[in-house]
Amino acid sequence: MARPTNVSMLLLVQFLSSCSGIKFKQPDEYSCENVRETPGSHVNENRHCVCDESRKCTLSVTLVFGHISIPKESTGLKGPLRMLGFNTPEEDGQQFQLGTYARTYVNGVSPGPTLRVRAGDTLKILLYNNLPEEVVDTASVKEGQHDYDVVNLHTHGLHVSPLAPGDEIVKTKVNAHGPPHQYIYNIPDDHMGGTHWYHPHWHGAVTMHVNFGAAGMLIVEDAVNQLPDALGMEDYIVAAFHVDFADITKFTNQYVKNCICMNETACNDCGVGDKIPIPPECGNETSDAGGEFNVICVQENCKHPSQTTILCAAQAEPFFVNPEGFTHNNDTLLLVNGQYEPTLTINASTWVRLRLGLMATGMIL
Repeated sequence: MARPTNVSMLLLVQFLSSCSGIKFKQPDEYSCENVRETPGSHVNENRHCVCDESRKCTLSVTLVFGHISIPKESTGLKGPLRMLGFNTPEEDGQQFQLGTYARTYVNGVSPGPTLRVRAGDTLKILLYNNLPEEVVDTASVKEGQHDYDVVNLHTHGLHVSPLAPGDEIVKTKVNAHGPPHQYIYNIPDDHMGGTHWYHPHWHGAVTMHVNFGAAGMLIVEDAVNQLPDALGMEDYIVAAFHVDFADITKFTNQYVKNCICMNETACNDCGVGDKIPIPPECGNETSDAGGEFNVICVQENCKHPSQTTILCAAQAEPFFVNPEGFTHNNDTLLLVNGQYEPTLTINASTWVRLRLGLMATGMIL
């Protein structure tokens, strides 16, 4: 038990000593707590709560998965931060348009909203997929990765059914711009309170999706009298992301390479055969990222690139996202609630709980 305690203490020191100028901000939250005492109450069309006479509630949330852009005013960086994530409908603006060279994204937040429930509640999540469809198959990009345009949901920590419409991850999928899927999680009456999280779990795309920001926290509230009321404890969500831009660029470059080699004319025009060298014009050939096969790179380095190849490069561009002014450290960026080195002010002589979630597939904190 020593290691989790040490991690929490180190985080506390970091937050108190970091002064980036950005005030610590918690993710948006969906909860039925403010209507639990009034059976039959409703919050609004996007945060719909219904509670019965026993104060058990059903929380219904709609999540839209896709590209997001977080403004610099929210992140502490010098430019917008572009990631993958979950938005709610009121935040869902213009989708990324495949076939246009301009980078257009949904204005959004990271991480996804925090969902708060209690033992005995029911959580309903209607999941939409706002990604564009793949131009070519991403199969065999690297180590069996594929289907970056497919999404589903998995919860970490909930003791719920692994069968559809619950936490089923093998067959349940939402295709790009396909019909949504309704998840229903019945929280057992004896479920212990805890800090959990949710993320996409379509096999073949988990690394790309999670390491690029698609996740959110899921809290089961403590039972009544589980903690002394005298503590008066403040509760903070600390959702940490390790974004590995170099790794994401490698996957994305391979997608465009596959696209080029599936078109014989484009492959011959580039003079690359089955193995495509990194054109120096696309970036530093010796870097871990290996340059970026974006639209400009393809247009300038292929004699007569096909429209399919250009569309592939356009689809890949949102993943070439190293934020402006970011000081590189092996091309990884540690974010807390979508912010870079936020400052959390804690009053002396108070109890606080930092609910820590590390959203990553290959990193430790």
